[in-house]
Amino acid sequence: KVMIDFPASSLAPQAAFYRGECFYLQEKPEEAVAAYRNFLAQFPSDAQAPTVLFRLGVSLFNLNRFDEAALTFESLVQKYPDDPLAANAAENIPLAYAKVGKTADSEKAYEALLQRTTDPKKRAAMMLQIGQMKEKNGVAAEAISYYEQVPATEAEYGEAMYSIGAIDAKSGQADLETKTYEKLVGMNPKDNVYRIAAMGRLAELYIAAGQAQKAMTI
Repeated sequence: KVMIDFPASSLAPQAAFYRGECFYLQEKPEEAVAAYRNFLAQFPSDAQAPTVLFRLGVSLFNLNRFDEAALTFESLVQKYPDDPLAANAAENIPLAYAKVGKTADSEKAYEALLQRTTDPKKRAAMMLQIGQMKEKNGVAAEAISYYEQVPATEAEYGEAMYSIGAIDAKSGQADLETKTYEKLVGMNPKDNVYRIAAMGRLAELYIAAGQAQKAMTI
């Protein structure tokens, strides 16, 4: 009512913002999208614009409108790079593109995200994800280069190393596969699922190489 009766009021932007927030918090994404877009059309320079862009992106994502979500998150990052929500938006861009199979755009977004991310845990997760996309696209050498950048101190290390071993196996490089799994077997924690899987595969490799005694000691 404030927006309709007093469009020039200083309270109009706030009213428009809270209208969108009501729909957002009620988990009504279609209505939230309409309200947030109306806000941005009327008050593009308002201080709440970064928040509105982020909420709009999330609402579009929840509606499976992933292309629109990615473009909305990109708009936030480009227009408000220093806003606290820009980092969260940047993390959502590659996920949105991946949802619609736009691997190249997803990889590009991850690369851009790596440039602005210093958190080692987040970087490790991104390295693994980029590696998986490269592997899926048949670019094994590039996939390995990303897997190898996952630090041994991070939770993704086991999966990254196991993936390298699997690539070695597909290319028939038993020696490289053996070395990869030997390295993985030496990791901690000892109950890591990828370490355990590597132990089984390593035993098979030793037996195939005529080193049954070595297989017994794993």
